[in-house]
Order: sequence, then structure tokens, then C-alpha cells
Amino acid sequence: LSKPPPPPLTAGAPVDPMLVPHLKKDLTILTRLARKLRKDREEIGGAVDLSSGDVGSELKFELDADGNPVRVSSKHDMEIHNTIAEMMIMANQYVAQKIYENFPLSALLRIHRTVEQNRFDDLEAALNAGGISFDGSSN
Repeated sequence: LSKPPPPPLTAGAPVDPMLVPHLKKDLTILTRLARKLRKDREEIGGAVDLSSGDVGSELKFELDADGNPVRVSSKHDMEIHNTIAEMMIMANQYVAQKIYENFPLSALLRIHRTVEQNRFDDLEAALNAGGISFDGSSN
């Protein structure tokens, strides 16, 4: 049995070949923008990178029966994943700005404070077990 194709305009659905050149151009622009946004966030210390070099940045944890991590591995990462993540961050920032502008007395903004390095010891041990380096010195 084969699965029916996904509905048009959903993830995994075929793309109209006539749209490919336009999509490629638009995605190239978004990717360039995402690179700049990430670079800017990294320069001010607002980006956490859990990647392990060329392997990828999405981590997969294998848990034991008690829910404790026993193995960690990386999934292959593509630049488009980073582009999507940056666009989501930009959208969240825009929404937060609009909420604050329209509801300044009741807006709730979350600020990430610096975390003591030893708070990452367990995470670092789990990542190291999977051959993944981690630097938690910047949030």
C-alpha cells in the first residue's frame, strides 16, 4: 500500500515546476537575511549554538526506562533549517514589539539571564557522551 500524496501547499507536496525559479530566488534572499540576523545575534551574545560542527544542530536523545538520557546523536542539518529558525525568531520579535507598543502596561517580556556555568554540567556530560562539544558560557 502506498500513501496518498499530501494535499497541495503542505509539507511534502510536490512544487509546481513553474514556481521553482521564483522560490529559489526568494529563499536565497531569506537565507542571506537569516545569515545576517544570526551573525548580529551572535555578536551580542543572544544565540546558543548546540551544533557539533558539520554534523548538525538538531539533537536526538535516547532515554532509558526512567526517562534519563543514555545516548545523544546529531541529525543532519541543512541551511534552510537555520533560515526557518531565524525567520521564526524574527516573527516572534515583531509580535513582541507590537504587543509592547500596544499594551505597554501589561506586556510581559522574557529576558534570559546569564546562567552559572555549572548548571550545564549534566547536559555537557550527556552531549560529551555523544561526541558533541558544548559551550554554555553564553546564552
